[in-house]
Amino acid sequence: MRKHWPAPVAAALAAAALYGLVAAVEPRLPVPEDPWMDAWRQAGLEVELQAVSQDPAHTLGFREAREIFDRYPLEASAVRRYSVSGMPVDVVSLPERGFLEEFPEGTHLKYRTRAKGPAANVCRSGRHLMIIPAQWNFGFFPMKADEETVGRVLELFEAAAARRE
Repeated sequence: MRKHWPAPVAAALAAAALYGLVAAVEPRLPVPEDPWMDAWRQAGLEVELQAVSQDPAHTLGFREAREIFDRYPLEASAVRRYSVSGMPVDVVSLPERGFLEEFPEGTHLKYRTRAKGPAANVCRSGRHLMIIPAQWNFGFFPMKADEETVGRVLELFEAAAARRE
């Protein structure tokens, strides 16, 4: 049994040395820029990036917005889903300014895309759109957004988006 020890030990040492060499040569990727997360964290809000997607028609949390995005070819639009102080927040980077007239420029509380549809808190600043549903489900329990926190999140988003433009 002792005769077979040197080969596996030598193989393990060679693999570890090769891994160390590759790790030393591998280029370090830059941390992606995320001005919204930085702004929310600096304001003392709890923030977690939950998902990143390129398909707003299928990944937005606000169903009525999905229907609007489904009408347009938006392959170049990045969607980031966050949890900010327990609220679901979607940020969409549109391909150009003035795209999607359904979402006007500025901050709109309890915005509805149709007369009797559900409401969302929406902020549009240039190419960037943020949507916070006014109500969402946590399991079987309906949750409502805290208006004070929503106001802070919208204000910080608008300031960060203005700096980014």
